[in-house]
Amino acid sequence: MVNESATERFAILCATYCVFPLMIELVGDVGAGKTTFTRFFGRTLGISEPIQSPTFTINRTYELGKNRQLVHYDFYRLHDAGILHDELREVAADADSIVIIEWASSVAAALPKSRVIIEISPTSELSRHFEVTANGDREIAMFDAIAGSLEEDRHVSTT
Repeated sequence: MVNESATERFAILCATYCVFPLMIELVGDVGAGKTTFTRFFGRTLGISEPIQSPTFTINRTYELGKNRQLVHYDFYRLHDAGILHDELREVAADADSIVIIEWASSVAAALPKSRVIIEISPTSELSRHFEVTANGDREIAMFDAIAGSLEEDRHVSTT
């Protein structure tokens, strides 16, 4: 991704093609752009309130309408999942939830195999590299659709 607008485009595509339920694990160092991605993703789903990093609150829930929700977790300050292990499993199993997790290592045992892992690596101060691993048939189909859309965009912009 070349800049923040490219990150925005990628997050918009992810939100546009997302399926319920969905878990996205965001991996990257502090300042990599995990919360920025989540902010663009959430706006695309219709969240109008500010989307902030839940570093100090552990999680934030945003209502999407029709009894659906986006739950954003940040386990940066958590070294032992404790009771949150059970909560995370419950939310992940909710058919009307999209779960985005930052710093998931302390809750790795609670994560379903069917999830999307997006690794974000800064390549410079203003650019990021996104590496996506989709595990699960629905998740793979979602990213196949995103890849197709990106390919179409590339053909439109070069012709």
